[in-house]
Amino acid sequence: MRKIFYFILLLAACKGEPNPRFKSVDDGLKKTLSTAQLSNTKNIILIPRAGCGGCIDNAIGYLKPRIDSLQQVEIIFTGISDKKLLKLIVGEDFLKKKNVHIDSLNHFLELKAMSVYPQIVSLEEGNVSDIKELDVESNDMRKLLN
Repeated sequence: MRKIFYFILLLAACKGEPNPRFKSVDDGLKKTLSTAQLSNTKNIILIPRAGCGGCIDNAIGYLKPRIDSLQQVEIIFTGISDKKLLKLIVGEDFLKKKNVHIDSLNHFLELKAMSVYPQIVSLEEGNVSDIKELDVESNDMRKLLN
């Protein structure tokens, strides 16, 4: 019995620090979305304004026709310096959707939480559990978005 106790104590002591990137993204999400939005969301798609142009275009091209069917998914554009240009690129109707947001204060850039690629952030109980590059060609990614 004593060995089991020491083993459990050892496991508890070995708990690692949270991933600093997860923490930065988590902080950005909490500054950008409400607690209610975070608790009702499974996945968040972060789209940078600058970076891998083809990747960003592919992500937007995939999301635009599916925006109304994406349940429990929030989309956040960050690094946006010109909202009018973004409207021209994605369309005003797309930007008016309730699950599309603009990080107008650039929280993600400030926290150095952004990548040059669109990312999909998975949440569990309102906290970041995983971050992956958004690859619209991947079957795993399509399952996450449906």
